[in-house]
Amino acid sequence: MKLLLLLLLRGARCSNSLASPICELTRQTGLCDANSDDTDALQAALDQCPLQGRSIVIQHDADCTTQPLNIRSNTDLVVEGAIRAGAPWNSNSALRSDGDIAPLVQARSVTNVTVRGSGTMDGNGAMWWHKIKPHRPRLLVFLHASAVHVQNITLLNSAFWTLLLHGRDFTVSGIRIRAPDSIVAPNSDGIDIAADHVHIHDVDIQNGDDSICIKSPSANVLVERSTVARGNGLVVGTAADQHTWGGPFETANVENITFRDITANDTTFGCHIKYYFPQHGHDRNITFENIQVIQTEAAEQRRTAAGDWAGYAIGIHQFDQGRRLSNFVLPTFVSIEQVVFRNITGSVLHAGQFECTRFGSPCKDIQLHHVHINASVDGCIFSEIDAVSSDVTPASCNPSNIIV
Repeated sequence: MKLLLLLLLRGARCSNSLASPICELTRQTGLCDANSDDTDALQAALDQCPLQGRSIVIQHDADCTTQPLNIRSNTDLVVEGAIRAGAPWNSNSALRSDGDIAPLVQARSVTNVTVRGSGTMDGNGAMWWHKIKPHRPRLLVFLHASAVHVQNITLLNSAFWTLLLHGRDFTVSGIRIRAPDSIVAPNSDGIDIAADHVHIHDVDIQNGDDSICIKSPSANVLVERSTVARGNGLVVGTAADQHTWGGPFETANVENITFRDITANDTTFGCHIKYYFPQHGHDRNITFENIQVIQTEAAEQRRTAAGDWAGYAIGIHQFDQGRRLSNFVLPTFVSIEQVVFRNITGSVLHAGQFECTRFGSPCKDIQLHHVHINASVDGCIFSEIDAVSSDVTPASCNPSNIIV
């Protein structure tokens, strides 16, 4: 009987050992060797290691290839090597219930998640960029998430948006984002935010579309001490994504947003608020502070090649996001109030455009203080906007009711 019991215990131990996931993945034949499909091993680790209180570690030598992955609550994912998208997944079989193709890495309805490390997460976007955007996956997505930290990792070549934050209580620090120009990699946004209580700092983004974009609903967001390049700069605008986080897309509510201590280098825009018909809602208490904007001829050419306006250092558009492709464009009904541009410097082609409309919702209490923009082509224009200013150059960037 004792012998039988001993054998049973040993069998149980062996069984548990075999069932235990690999929480630290290193390069070996058939696993994270840049050739194998590592989806099953990665997903097993993501499913089971958090339940054991263990981190999932992609070691420095590991090069893991995968199809879409899901992160659960209480996950600590440490990427020191590489996670990269494998062959394109079928847009029909991989469609989520909300209608979008599954992201490479997704965390939905989770809390207490950290993604960190000195390694890379690569969307392998060249396989996808020729497709229309509903059939291109995002790279790293948090939906209905809370208490999330993304630290130091490099995010590369997203097929669509790179990092999406939806929910509350996010910290993003020290990350690098890289994607080609928008003509090559359309809609390759850097960080898109539809969340409450977000702190983004010390990030470095070079991409082909909106560098950092505050979408709806968002509140209490601070972005600071960062550099963005070659994309569309610092953006507040466009509304909720109905498919991805529930919309409705036409509702736009954003408040208490601050961008400060940021350089926008070779971007088409610097500080830009944009909406389009039939969006409605409100923007309140938005501050752009201590921002340096550099707009080159190459940045203008990238923008106009896509059929859009040339861009500018600072501005607000209640029309079609600043495109104005026809003589008659319907306005939005998003009220834009309490917006401050403070300590803005620039070396650009086009200084600014502030275009609101008497037929839509108001743009009021707009303030420009200590704004000095060297524009080689043209200055600022103001239309239907209630604004004040102090210590602003060029003269065209002083609104009509100037404070001396």
